[in-house]
Amino acid sequence: MKYTPKKDGCLFLKFNLNNYSKYKISGDCNIVILFSDLIEPIFPLYKFLGFDNDINNIDLITYLNYLRKNPQLFISNFLLHLKGNKIYDELINELYNLKPCENLIKNQFLSELSEIHCKKLVKNNIFSLYDFLGRNVRMRAIDYYEHINNDVIKINNKNELFNDLKECLSFVLNSNIYQNGFYLHLICYLLLDELIPSRRNRKILLNPSIKYYGYSIKQHKLCGNICVIIFSENKYIIPIDNYE
Repeated sequence: MKYTPKKDGCLFLKFNLNNYSKYKISGDCNIVILFSDLIEPIFPLYKFLGFDNDINNIDLITYLNYLRKNPQLFISNFLLHLKGNKIYDELINELYNLKPCENLIKNQFLSELSEIHCKKLVKNNIFSLYDFLGRNVRMRAIDYYEHINNDVIKINNKNELFNDLKECLSFVLNSNIYQNGFYLHLICYLLLDELIPSRRNRKILLNPSIKYYGYSIKQHKLCGNICVIIFSENKYIIPIDNYE
């Protein structure tokens, strides 16, 4: 097959497989790009898309912040070619009306909380927002907060603390996190939220009230790679004594 572009832009190549099925691609796929030697060596695509930070550090949150801060550009660069499919049209229309949000900030407490849950999901070979003790993200946060304070601090106002936490859980089958496009695929899966009619994950990602995040990605026997992302409106601080 041969494709000749009529103008400058992005070319997306995708195998026509169901995102949630364990199909594997067999054989080789070779792509030859003529005149590629004329392209500047420093990843011009990322600069074209508007990524101003270090291109070597582009990760999941880079794409998420790009989405939240430039929703219309995100549509143009990553979703517009999918227009015509009902579920994509619904997403695109929602993003067109989205007001820009502030960038999310990494939080150590949320990072550790997501890391712990992700590890336990892998260890127990399950895929759930609840751990093997039946605890949701808020309950796990309360128990972990007391634990890192060496059980000296007992939380009395448990009805109020960590009420702002929100958690997203997703997976990408047969994918390597070091492959190009992995993080973008993961964000798109969460945005489409095909398996959840309420579009819960999409609402969380686009929520202007959330300010902080932590996430963890690990290989999973059943799900390929799973990702746990925890967001909050408030900044949670781990006591300095725990690093001494």
